[in-house]
Amino acid sequence: MSRRAVALAGLLGVAASGGALAAPDAAADAALHESARDDGTRLTRASLCGYEEPALERLNARTHAAADARYRAAGRAFDQEAYDAGFQSGMERAMSQLLQLPVEQVEDRQRYRASHCAQVRAEVDALLAEPAAP
Repeated sequence: MSRRAVALAGLLGVAASGGALAAPDAAADAALHESARDDGTRLTRASLCGYEEPALERLNARTHAAADARYRAAGRAFDQEAYDAGFQSGMERAMSQLLQLPVEQVEDRQRYRASHCAQVRAEVDALLAEPAAP
């Protein structure tokens, strides 16, 4: 491959070795990270919406199993460190969103749950109702 072709391939995100797109790996990494972030956000919101320890443990186990399946579907071995980083980022996102609410809404736990937890509860209850993966 000429130098010009290699440079063009680099600009287009094509691997010079075989012409395969290099971007799918980055896209898969980004998708796996965002899914881990979503898991962290979901678990944090579930905690804020009043789920107790046994349900949170079950939700955590379900999200971890789903994450493992996502990694396998992407042709990757589960990367606990990468998953934890995304998960932590999601927890931070949920807390940041909470801090943006008016103080009165957060201080009154009943009011917070009434105004912010219906969708969270529907999503979490659906996940917990699914049969556990073998």
